[in-house]
Amino acid sequence: MPTTTPPRKKAKLVDIRDLRLPGTPGNVRADKRNAAAAQRVAETAAIATAVGLPAPVPPPPSTKPMRKGGQKRDIGGQIRSIYKNKEEMAVSRKAFDRKYLVPIAPTTLRNIEYAKRMWIGFCSHALGEEGCRLSLEENAPFPSIDLVLQFLCFSATHGKSYIAIEGRTGWNYNYLKEFLNHFHRMAIKEWTFKNKLFGTQKREKRSVREEDLVEVLAACLHPNLCIETNYARLTLMSFIAFLYQHGSRPGALVEVPEYRDEAQYLKWGDTEWVIEGHEPGTGLLITVNFQFNWLKSKRNEASKFVRTVTHNLHRERIPLDSQLLLEVLAIHHEIFEEDLVDLRQANPETLSFPILLTIKDEAKEQPIWRLPSQPSQPCSYSSLSNFSFRSFRYGFASDMLTRMPSVHLKYIMGHRWNSAHAETTYQVSDRQIDISADRYPGEKSNTTRAQIRSSVTWLRTKKKLVPAFSLDELKSDKVMTRLCDDYRVLEDAVFAKYGVYASAVSDEHQNTDLVVETLEARADVLLYYADLQTRAQRTPLLKPPDRSRSISGSSTLTDAQSEASTLVEDNENDGDANLDKSSTALDDAFQTFENLSKGHPLMAVVHADEENPRYSFIMRLLAKLEADSIRKEGKCLFCFSDESLTKEQQDKIHRNKYSEHVWTCEVDHNPNTWRCPVCAELIAKPNSDEDDDNNVEVQEALQDHCDRCLASLISKCQPETDSDSDDDLSDAVVLPRKRARRNIITSSDDDDGGDDNNNMNNAESQQNDGWEDMMPAYPSFYLYPPNA
Repeated sequence: MPTTTPPRKKAKLVDIRDLRLPGTPGNVRADKRNAAAAQRVAETAAIATAVGLPAPVPPPPSTKPMRKGGQKRDIGGQIRSIYKNKEEMAVSRKAFDRKYLVPIAPTTLRNIEYAKRMWIGFCSHALGEEGCRLSLEENAPFPSIDLVLQFLCFSATHGKSYIAIEGRTGWNYNYLKEFLNHFHRMAIKEWTFKNKLFGTQKREKRSVREEDLVEVLAACLHPNLCIETNYARLTLMSFIAFLYQHGSRPGALVEVPEYRDEAQYLKWGDTEWVIEGHEPGTGLLITVNFQFNWLKSKRNEASKFVRTVTHNLHRERIPLDSQLLLEVLAIHHEIFEEDLVDLRQANPETLSFPILLTIKDEAKEQPIWRLPSQPSQPCSYSSLSNFSFRSFRYGFASDMLTRMPSVHLKYIMGHRWNSAHAETTYQVSDRQIDISADRYPGEKSNTTRAQIRSSVTWLRTKKKLVPAFSLDELKSDKVMTRLCDDYRVLEDAVFAKYGVYASAVSDEHQNTDLVVETLEARADVLLYYADLQTRAQRTPLLKPPDRSRSISGSSTLTDAQSEASTLVEDNENDGDANLDKSSTALDDAFQTFENLSKGHPLMAVVHADEENPRYSFIMRLLAKLEADSIRKEGKCLFCFSDESLTKEQQDKIHRNKYSEHVWTCEVDHNPNTWRCPVCAELIAKPNSDEDDDNNVEVQEALQDHCDRCLASLISKCQPETDSDSDDDLSDAVVLPRKRARRNIITSSDDDDGGDDNNNMNNAESQQNDGWEDMMPAYPSFYLYPPNA
């Protein structure tokens, strides 16, 4: 049966005259639709008249364009409604007469201006001022190639390099490529690889390990670091710990010069705090959600941000917990509606978890990090310019590359999904790879050496920071000796009664008066150690309000101490068996001090509290902030902490003669000390039973210290030589505060690595917005009272 092909549909021809307005198809023109509607209405009216019905009313003419399935935009109609004529439209078009349609970041504009200044300086000599001006005019012809290449070669060979290579000057290859932005790349390669005009080296990228973080946080609390206030110390500590934990760019956290007065920094309103529960032996567990809105390449779009979640670290890392440090700042500035201190010390059984902390409305727009000299102003990047933070980001990327998926690492670091910077640019040279373990199955992997080689402390030329008080100085401290003696008596009594030390007593005896008093005495020893190592000079301890037992103590024995003395006396003639096992608590305490001296000084606070160390750590820092307020009021901390004085004497304001009062009061409250006339430090006198003024040994020791300080001071005022005698002299004295300011913070002579691109306009990045106010150039005693 033959098949029939259906007839093809006749193509519809569109009259070009129907397209009277640009962009409007003829079949959807308004006049076409109106004519068709009128024809249908006429036909309907004729039928209605034939059957005797009233004629329908025709609809009003439509002025809106239509399309299949809905309306279609009428470009011509919109233009006619906005502009009256072509002349008005032309006037409006002038606003789009620009060179760039894409916003240019302020940092890019800064680099363009830098290149423009260099071109003007060069061409002013090569072409003259008039020729230089003409070369920069709009639509000016491109300069000759030989002039451009001469300018590039001159700028690069005579530019400043931040790579310390002997015999090599000028920019390196990568920096020159960035400067040209891929322009005349072939000429640069010929100069670099063939003519050897430029070097191809890079500064070594260094990372910050956890051990390095412990050292730098301990340095922030070191008395020799000349920072004026404890608030400034806490601000710096929290910022450093936050960078290590999050791997963030500093510009995403604090204000940068290019976006000044635009409130582009991390605020309290960008955080969410939730108390999740309680951890026995540690305290409340809090999680915090952070939202970073001001990351690189994400500042202009509100929908682009990065969110992260953190929680409190475990017991052994409490001093490194950036959350706890931020919590202290939040309590100090009264950020939350709830009293977080009361929640920290409350019985966890009375709390209902989770608890969402409410941030006050007026605090949501406040910056987290503020200038210590101007608390209402945010910290700026230039105020932190004395320190290098890029190594924190290198360390974060190197560690997290093998610990999380690549997509998460790119997200947290603020990179695009297709970016390779996290795996390349931010990786240090020594990768965390053990070839032997990876190549041969069964071999144990050890990447410690690779981590050390890439650390900021590798091949360091500066000595490692030592505690403010050595073990010998602690043993000569009268308060420490008395506290240790009290603890030794109580600990020996516990051992005599229970056969074990207080920390190992069974649960049924934990609440006895003797055991409780012993543990409190141990805590007092550890807390006094922490305060000695973290307060400038020998200022008194400002106790947290919850401590019922004073560190200064009393000469009157408590009931538990009396019981201890009786037990020790009863066991003196029972043989040496128990006494041999019960080694003196003083030796044990100083062995603990030796272990603590290798880490963070506030670990002593953690060891002193077996139940709620997070709360104790917070209260210790809050006490230091309270000391700032007391000094600001003009009160003397020595008098304020002296319980033998009356309330009026403790609260007396010495604003007019503050320095003179503190100078004498410090000596009065620290007997058996001598002030060196050179370094102004109080030096503990050697133990002696004779009169110190007539004791030849004591006088010789003090004179020897003074001579060493004077020799060190003279050597620092002279030009540097190759002699090693200066280092020998400075080993025995405290570092001057002016030099210690940067030396203690910077763990290595090397900078934090990276290319030279960020140093194009280094002079502009050296602005000071108040951070130097925290670091006076002279010994702190002459400018402000000692830190608590």
